[in-house]
Amino acid sequence: MLSKNAKGDYEAMVYPVRTHSHVASIDPVVYTYRNPIESYMSLMSRLQDTDQKDNIAYEILKHVDVMAALRRDEMKGRAVIWLKYEDYYDNLPNRIITIAEFMNISVSPSKIQEIDAKTNISVNLKRSKQHSGTKDSFIEWEDKSSGMQGNHINEHTMGKPGAYIESHTETYFKIMNAPLRSELALIRSMAAELGY
Repeated sequence: MLSKNAKGDYEAMVYPVRTHSHVASIDPVVYTYRNPIESYMSLMSRLQDTDQKDNIAYEILKHVDVMAALRRDEMKGRAVIWLKYEDYYDNLPNRIITIAEFMNISVSPSKIQEIDAKTNISVNLKRSKQHSGTKDSFIEWEDKSSGMQGNHINEHTMGKPGAYIESHTETYFKIMNAPLRSELALIRSMAAELGY
């Protein structure tokens, strides 16, 4: 499988691939999605630069195209599992089991515990803080062993579903009352289409 890198050159991608983009392939896909409104609010809290913040809605909305492409792939026979982030937040072992079943992999209870111990939210918080300390570490730094971005986890919300909506009611109100056809209204519509 080939992919364009940041320089525009093609390079081989080794499965599994962690990406926010659609990758044309026959390989199975584990696609985790989250409430787009919370994704928007989370990303807003991560980015420091005003120019980057101006593109947040686009970054969330481009997933409409990614999901549509994956649905087309699915209709052509590609195996895709759709995981709703909120359904697994409080039960990482169940998520591990669901993915293992999808991939036709047998996983022992001890292996599930081992994976859980290496990937739970507290461990990932520590991992995401191992960056160099630059203000743009969310964009510029990645843990090579896991793909975790710098400052990926907000230690105040700990990724808890609903935490951004509860703590940023003004922003939530702005999104819910945004004028039709605005970027924020499109995010609101995307959330409704996904069942939020």
